[in-house]
Amino acid sequence: VYNSEDFVRGDSSTYPTAAFVNSYSAAGADPVSAGFEKRLTGRDWKETDSFEFALSTDLTDSVGVTEEELAEAMPDTTTATVSGTDADKTFSFGGFNFTKAGTYAYKVTETQPADDTDTAGVTYSKDTAVIKFTVTDPGTGKLQVAMNITGVTVENNTGIFTNIYSYTPA
Repeated sequence: VYNSEDFVRGDSSTYPTAAFVNSYSAAGADPVSAGFEKRLTGRDWKETDSFEFALSTDLTDSVGVTEEELAEAMPDTTTATVSGTDADKTFSFGGFNFTKAGTYAYKVTETQPADDTDTAGVTYSKDTAVIKFTVTDPGTGKLQVAMNITGVTVENNTGIFTNIYSYTPA
């Protein structure tokens, strides 16, 4: 309760004060996905062709985030398959969801066939694509994301995995 008799004229230490505390927290970024394409050179695709890819966290190339934060930002799907019957040979794992600034890194690899699998002259890609998402807070109230893919050929911001077919007569 304000009572003017409690204050001494000319002594500001007896005047009432108010404190204002401002806080700021940026909202999470819009979901971001990384696109890839599977290419096969040396022959046409067959309906029976099928290639699988796996997504995993990469703590070594990440900065300012924990392994748990890397896992939380990942899409629910961590495998993708491209087959000869697909109209286009592109794939994605879905959206990554970032709620904290930092550099988030992930690896994409092609699953290698078992040794006893007949690959019929196809040499599988042993490349590892590294996706780095740089998440920043520009002070606008929402996190921003920049994406970079390395380790594979990149065209139009799409990572390319290429398998090579070569025929060797018996």
